[in-house]
Parts: sequence; structure tokens; C-alpha cells
Amino acid sequence: MLGLGSAGYPDGAMPFAGGWLHTSAEIVVFLPADGAGIANFPFGGIPDHPALYGLQLFAQVAAVDPTAPQGYALSQGLQITIGS
Repeated sequence: MLGLGSAGYPDGAMPFAGGWLHTSAEIVVFLPADGAGIANFPFGGIPDHPALYGLQLFAQVAAVDPTAPQGYALSQGLQITIGS
């Protein structure tokens, strides 16, 4: 599961599923993984438009993990700035 949001938690995070959520995750995309646990997210690209320059997005991935305390493993948060 990939979460994308317009807000992040750079000075900490919100507790979630035994870890820390680093994005507001307004958009959630469920990604099927292969047997090795690898998932791909096809992305068509970002339009070259001046209104998008400087836009910040925050992303984080959660995966089902039966060995984790709450059953989920969380990636580190990722901050994306467009046009920088």
C-alpha cells in the first residue's frame, strides 16, 4: 500500500500500526507484490507546468508483515519536491 499526501510530519510522526506514519496519506494506492515482495507503481510523469514547481508531496509504503508487532511494516517517509 502506497500512501501519498500533501502534508508530512517532518518533526516527528503520528503513531500507526506499531510504527510511525510520516505522511497525511490523502491518496492510498494498493500495489500487488510478487513472491519476493517487490511491487511496481507505473507512473506517467508530471506535466511541465509552472504552477506545479515547488509542490511538495510526501509518500510512505506499508506492507503486510506477520512478523511485525502490529502485522504491518512501514517504510521511511519520502519527501518529494517537484521542479527543484
